[in-house]
Amino acid sequence: MQIDKPSVVCTIWNTRAQVFPFHIYDHYIGIIILETAMLSFELIDWFVLEKITIALRLWFKKDRILIEQENKEKTEFIKTLVEGKYNDWKKIEKQVNRFNIDKSVKYFCIVGFAEMEDCEQKYSSFESQISKIAFDCARSLRIEMISTFQSGYLSIFLNSAVSLYNEFIDVFEEKLAIYCLPYFSWGISERLTDVYAFPHNYKDAKIALEIGRRQKGPGTRNTSSDTSIFRLLSHLSENKLADDLVRQTIEPLITYNRERGLDLFRTLSYYINYQGNISQTARALALQRQSLLYRLQKIESLTGKSLSEPDDRFLLQLCQKLWTISGVQ
Repeated sequence: MQIDKPSVVCTIWNTRAQVFPFHIYDHYIGIIILETAMLSFELIDWFVLEKITIALRLWFKKDRILIEQENKEKTEFIKTLVEGKYNDWKKIEKQVNRFNIDKSVKYFCIVGFAEMEDCEQKYSSFESQISKIAFDCARSLRIEMISTFQSGYLSIFLNSAVSLYNEFIDVFEEKLAIYCLPYFSWGISERLTDVYAFPHNYKDAKIALEIGRRQKGPGTRNTSSDTSIFRLLSHLSENKLADDLVRQTIEPLITYNRERGLDLFRTLSYYINYQGNISQTARALALQRQSLLYRLQKIESLTGKSLSEPDDRFLLQLCQKLWTISGVQ
């Protein structure tokens, strides 16, 4: 049967069909098929069918506008849930029911950050395509999903066993590569919660993402349990006294690096990671032993702390970790 232009055909059932194709949304083809067993029945004028399709196109356009508007409102509502910026529980309940969100379902959260050089164009060109790919991946794995772009981050809430998050990300990244889209860094909150706890899940996943990205580099996956110590420290970093102490201790090292080009903060980080082992730290930094000892003496001089004193060493380690999670350069 030819369906790309108006035609009249005889079917295998000895009937006659009048076929009239028309466009919907400028892309999809709709078809009016008028079938009759009375071969002598007079054909409907093509002009009349054209008038009918005009009405149908208007109906489809109105339906599409309503669907797009509802999707937009749902997206904004999900953003409100994720941000936790609500104080009217009755209104939230009404919206949850309106968008058919199951309150009994438990979700865990994945937050992704697209690694793109052009920050201004970060999501504007790819947002809808990336969202569709994420939805298709969830559907292929038979997972219920809610997603939104939140302040430059892709937030995905999955209703499934936590162990499936790696499988979901694997499938998602394969699709991104096929379409030459940016790769992502990931943070995962492993606790299952309902829709009302989205802000907590999002925050846990985002902290895991940001800490993991700073610690391991872009393109990595990090769970909230991987970064539990840093999440604990993130609360401490919000304390004014702690912030003042960190800046007083670490900023002299950062300033020295800017003025002299000697990264003493990196040296301190490696020294702490290798538990004060001079030989291992020197090898990791590709330094001679004497060069490392000079740097360590300079660290002690600038911070006023002794690396041989347990309390001072603990304080330096604490300040180093707090400075790292703060993201200050």
